[in-house]
Amino acid sequence: MHGSWYTLSDIKSEEDQISAKAYAPADSLWFSGHFPGEPILPGIAQLSMAFDLVKNYNKNSENLKIISYKKIRFKMLVKPEEMLYINVKLIGKNTYSFKITSGENITCSGTMTV
Repeated sequence: MHGSWYTLSDIKSEEDQISAKAYAPADSLWFSGHFPGEPILPGIAQLSMAFDLVKNYNKNSENLKIISYKKIRFKMLVKPEEMLYINVKLIGKNTYSFKITSGENITCSGTMTV
């Protein structure tokens, strides 16, 4: 699955859980102004990746909208071309927990309701 600025690959789903790899190339627009000379992937971009994975999991994805995010934690900076691993789990009616990692390190985690 290709977003306009990154790629989701190796998408796997089991019961109420879905995982994928995510890759944002160095020429992605997110890196162009955030920050000159020290580019990092903005937190909102990471949240967008997790939501895209939920949309991939949901049968009615064209009508899916974010209602809320809770307990969001950004723990590590994400550099251009860093391979990310996203894991999303359904934990309640329309509520998902998610974790984005780079190797063994958590970059972002939280819950979203859609």
